[in-house]
Amino acid sequence: MKKLLCAGVISLFIIGCSNPKSTQIPSDPDKWSELKPQIEKLSEEEQQLLAQFLMRKSMGKIVGGNGIETGTTIGDAIQEQKKWLDEKKAQEQAETELKAKIEAEKKAKLAEINKIITVALIKKEGSSSFGSSIDNIDIELAFQNKGNKDISAIKGITHFNDVFGDNIKSINLSYDDGVKANSTATYNGSIHYNQFMDEDKKLLNTDLNKLKFIFEPQIILFSDGTKLDITNKD
Repeated sequence: MKKLLCAGVISLFIIGCSNPKSTQIPSDPDKWSELKPQIEKLSEEEQQLLAQFLMRKSMGKIVGGNGIETGTTIGDAIQEQKKWLDEKKAQEQAETELKAKIEAEKKAKLAEINKIITVALIKKEGSSSFGSSIDNIDIELAFQNKGNKDISAIKGITHFNDVFGDNIKSINLSYDDGVKANSTATYNGSIHYNQFMDEDKKLLNTDLNKLKFIFEPQIILFSDGTKLDITNKD
């Protein structure tokens, strides 16, 4: 009976020693090479998980982390890395879904705004404030309010592109003179011209019929106090 008991204990000891996952990982990275015989007994996937765990812990320690806790086994490391990857995947999925939700809401608001307002560039020419040298690019924009509510103010970005659609210059626009419901209004403004800036020279010298003008709306304020705000995530 005693011989059988001893044989059982010895068998368990041998099995325990032969199980690479029960091997403790040294806290000192310089001793990790001692794990090679045990690592070679793992599957390829387990080896990858262990390598990722060791790399993550060593990098974490460099930036002030705790490193590997004393007593951590190869099996513990593999399971912890699996859990970490699952949590990371879940977080990335949540971020992707949130981004898609925000983009969908933004697209819906933009479509609603575009049904209401149209902005067109109807004039562009250089002008001089003090003599013969051009120092401004004068522009005239037309606003069409296709909605049934008066607009009190419009905010957005004007994009001036060439015939290929490449951007020449983009400028923020705030217009607060209003546009009555189902009517049009015009805006006259100017852009400071710098003769040493390529974008300014190209904007000035490009014919109006070769410019692709795009208005990117951000906020429309209505006279009744309501608004459409594409920048608002709420």
